[in-house]
Amino acid sequence: MIITQVTDVYGLTHENCKLIETENDFTRIFLAEGPDGTRYTCLLPDAKPNPKSNQHFEYGNPADAPY
Repeated sequence: MIITQVTDVYGLTHENCKLIETENDFTRIFLAEGPDGTRYTCLLPDAKPNPKSNQHFEYGNPADAPY
């Protein structure tokens, strides 16, 4: 399945990505692969806070992204 646009956990936007099927279902994230084969971890739009933690997810700083 091709997705036109995704935003990764660093807040960076990527175009023309496809969803990666995983063995385990994740409740807060999904994996997307760009046209060059790079995989990105993305936050679901309706991600709920983790019940094991009292903190909610926040996007990271794009300057901290590993390039």
